[in-house]
Amino acid sequence: MSEITSEDRGGVTVVTLPEVSDLTVAPALRTAILEVTGPCVLNGSVVERITTPTVQVLVSALRNPDVRLADLSPACEAAFRDLGVLDELSDGIDAA
Repeated sequence: MSEITSEDRGGVTVVTLPEVSDLTVAPALRTAILEVTGPCVLNGSVVERITTPTVQVLVSALRNPDVRLADLSPACEAAFRDLGVLDELSDGIDAA
């Protein structure tokens, strides 16, 4: 999967991050999140590589209480941990 996908699941918009979530993905991810009205779940389950620009978009998105991050892949967890934001954002991350 190389694209950001978005689907409605019972009134909750689920935005799935692509396998490679890097600088080229960050602007489109930001746009996809801003277009959501209502509750949003950011699914990181298929991410194999994620870089700082995408993490920055996710950190910013999680400031909105209607946005949650779910199903973090090991690559997502490692990036969040390496950048020192995993513990800080734990309230916005749902357990797998």
